[in-house]
Amino acid sequence: MRGQFKTRDRGLSFDINRLIQSPMGVRDVFRSQSESKNRGHVGLVIVRDISGSMSLEHRYIHAIKTDLALTLAIEAISKMHVANVIYPFVDKDFEVIKTFDENAEEKLSKFSLGCKGNNTPTGSALNAALELLLESQFDRKIVFPYY
Repeated sequence: MRGQFKTRDRGLSFDINRLIQSPMGVRDVFRSQSESKNRGHVGLVIVRDISGSMSLEHRYIHAIKTDLALTLAIEAISKMHVANVIYPFVDKDFEVIKTFDENAEEKLSKFSLGCKGNNTPTGSALNAALELLLESQFDRKIVFPYY
């Protein structure tokens, strides 16, 4: 009968970080039973501004490096998928330079695009990012605007 009341038998365990804080009033000292270890697939769309304003102080160079570095880092993580959108693009409001199915090495030349437009159609680019995510089956969906 006693075995039914042990925390170990009920599937609970103490969170040492919360247990230390119990003298300060923290009462939730057990580890939460979440699905963090079984996280599903995450889709991330990076939206980068390449308008004329990015030419000031060569901001576009930093944006290109950041976009590429973040994309490569995310691709290295399992269950993380990344797509990239730039705006504005020549005569269009935006351009998808990398989809979820492609890798950054395949599209490396498209990452170097910068300072093409003189207007900033942010809304169209964000809508394109949302469309990419709505068409996907990821458990978590994130848009990361970078401008």
